[in-house]
Amino acid sequence: MAVLLSRLPYGKQTPMMGVVLDPLAAARHGFLAVLQDTRGRFASEGEWEPFTYEESDGYDTVRWAAALPGSNGSVGMISGSYFGNTQWMAALSKPPELEAIAPMITWSEPDDGLWTRGGAIELGLSVPWSLLQGADTLMHRHSTDLDGLVNGITGLVQDFDGLASGGYGELPAGRFPAFARHDLPELGYERSRREPEWAASCTVAGRHGEVDLPTFQVGGWFDIFGQGTLDNFTAMRRAGRSATLVMGPWTDTNWRHVVGDVNFGFGANSDFMGMRGRLGSARKGAPVEHVRDTEPYGMPLLMSLR
Repeated sequence: MAVLLSRLPYGKQTPMMGVVLDPLAAARHGFLAVLQDTRGRFASEGEWEPFTYEESDGYDTVRWAAALPGSNGSVGMISGSYFGNTQWMAALSKPPELEAIAPMITWSEPDDGLWTRGGAIELGLSVPWSLLQGADTLMHRHSTDLDGLVNGITGLVQDFDGLASGGYGELPAGRFPAFARHDLPELGYERSRREPEWAASCTVAGRHGEVDLPTFQVGGWFDIFGQGTLDNFTAMRRAGRSATLVMGPWTDTNWRHVVGDVNFGFGANSDFMGMRGRLGSARKGAPVEHVRDTEPYGMPLLMSLR
C-alpha cells in the first residue's frame, strides 16, 4: 500500500485535519495514513522552532514512512496551510520515495501573506497564531509544574483576549511584548528580519524548478494565501511540471459554501463538490489524466500511488 503522509504542528486531533485527510477514509481506499506532529509539538520530541527543520525532517519522515510494514515504498503528502508548506519543503529535499504532493491553501513567498503583505507586518496573523501555538509550548515547559502551567496559560489567555484593546499596539515593535513575556517562538517575521537567510526554510518561490513531482493544489479566493496558491501553480506549470489547480470561494479555515454573509450555493461546499477527478497516471514525469469518480477530496492526485 502507498502511504499518505501529513506533517502538522497543530496536534493530530485537530478538527481541521479531517477536512483534508480522514485516516479512516484513506485506509478504506487502500492507503496507509501517517499523521505526524512536527518537531517539538504535542507527541513529538525536540524543540519547537517554526519552519526551521521541515525540509530535513520531511526528508527523514518520507523515507521512514516508505519503509513501514505494508508499504509499497511510495509516499504522497497532503494537507494545507503550515502543513501544505511542510510538503513543499519535503519535496525540495528530494526523498526518492515521494511521488506526489497535494499542498492546499499555502503560500509561495512568506513575505507575501505569511509575515508581511505589501511591506506591512501581518500582525493579524503572526500574533494570534504564535500565542495559540504557545499553549502547547507552555504545556511542554511546565509538564511537571502544575502551578507554573496554570499561571502561564492564564497569562497567555489574557494576552490573547487583550489584543484588540491594546495588545497589537504594544511597543517595542521589534520584539512583540507578549512573545517576550511568555518566551514563545513566533511565526517567523522577527527571525526573518534578524536572519534573512533563514527565510529560505519556508520559501517556495524561486525553487519550483527543483520539484520534479506532480502537484494537486487547492486554494480559496478569500484565503490569506490565495495568491501564493496561484503563484505556486503557475510556477510549476512554467517549470514544465504536472500541476492541477482547484480554486473555490473558501478561506484558510472555511471550506464550506457560506463565507461571511455570502452563500455561494451548496455545490461550493468542498465536501460535496463534483470535481473529484482521479489523476490516474500522475507519477513523476507522467501526463495527468482526469477521471471523474467519488474519491475523497485531496486524494485524486495520489490515487495512482497504490
